[in-house]
Amino acid sequence: MNRARVRKVRDEMVHGALQQQIEHQHQYLLQQAQQKQREQAARQQHIPEHLDEADHLHEQILEAENDENIDPAEQHQQQQRQIMLQELYERNVRLELRKNWRFSSGAASSLVVPPAQLYWERACLICTESPANFYNRGCGHVCLCSACAVNCVLHKIATCILCRAPVSGIYAFVR
Repeated sequence: MNRARVRKVRDEMVHGALQQQIEHQHQYLLQQAQQKQREQAARQQHIPEHLDEADHLHEQILEAENDENIDPAEQHQQQQRQIMLQELYERNVRLELRKNWRFSSGAASSLVVPPAQLYWERACLICTESPANFYNRGCGHVCLCSACAVNCVLHKIATCILCRAPVSGIYAFVR
């Protein structure tokens, strides 16, 4: 009887410990979900401010362009401002999309590599040792280093190694 009682007490302790672990895990996941909701709500409040400001400035520029009494220098300045505002708007949208993607990826956020880094730091697809600094005229893929580009020309390879599109020449890519 004593053994049965010891077993029962031990099983109750194990069951209680498991219950506590499950409760702690549940609370942790609940806190993580609430934190994500707060961050998302903060981002949603932050986005319209930029969009409203850009829209307001864009409307002002359009109103000013409609005036016929504007001299060419002022009109040129307004066009430059409009271009800058458009670039600012696009940059803000890209930034917000990148932030949303990083926050939504959760644990994979440590693996995030900016698109520019992926594009500019690509290695040659043939030797994989040197940076790719030659592009194929036709498809535009930057996928060859100087040594491999010379070999492709010498061997008269007329298709892109990436997409098999016909290539009319291989040119150096200036960064």
